[in-house]
Amino acid sequence: MFFCANFLMPLTAQDPGGQNAWLRAELADARAKGDKVFLIAHVPFGLDEETRIYQMWQGFHDRLLDAMDGFHGNTIVASFYGHNHINSFKMLRNRDGSGASVGFLTSSVSPKPLENPSITKFVFDLEAPFTIRERINYYVDLAESNAQGRIVWKRSFSTAESYGLPDCSAATMQGFIETMRTDRTLFDKFYSHLWANYPHRTCDARCQKQMLCTLESV
Repeated sequence: MFFCANFLMPLTAQDPGGQNAWLRAELADARAKGDKVFLIAHVPFGLDEETRIYQMWQGFHDRLLDAMDGFHGNTIVASFYGHNHINSFKMLRNRDGSGASVGFLTSSVSPKPLENPSITKFVFDLEAPFTIRERINYYVDLAESNAQGRIVWKRSFSTAESYGLPDCSAATMQGFIETMRTDRTLFDKFYSHLWANYPHRTCDARCQKQMLCTLESV
């Protein structure tokens, strides 16, 4: 409903369908019961990594963030998004700085142009706090598949093996962003995985700065 290409949605609407109220009530109920939450949505928060534009009308975007405010790091373990067709992530924080969670963006088996099809597997603890331990991505090498006349699946990356991350917690992923600011080799490896190892992508210093900004701030 909040997608920026939805011109049927009046921008004066405050809470269409009561989604914000429903979300905050669900999160409050989960916190009262001591439950943890994986939140799943289609359109992610923040700027698109490639176009640098918001994917939601900003008023709805900000009100949804407000509905989640106060639940990061205590009730929301992680969130998962599609739409942008990219293997990325974003940091989501409470406004008072009391906690953070990670929003994971995944690419798709139906890729955009200049991207390989891919699927993502998340490994997580089955006991509270249900930490995301590892993210593993597999992709179809389109060039090799076309050459051989058959589908060729390959392993793209794992956060443990490729980046040396002990887990995918908020603290670890924030540290990963900070390391990529100065470690260009690590950033280039991360960037090569964003569009499932499609070989055409390049990113200069300005692009690197913008990309890291989209990860850290929504």
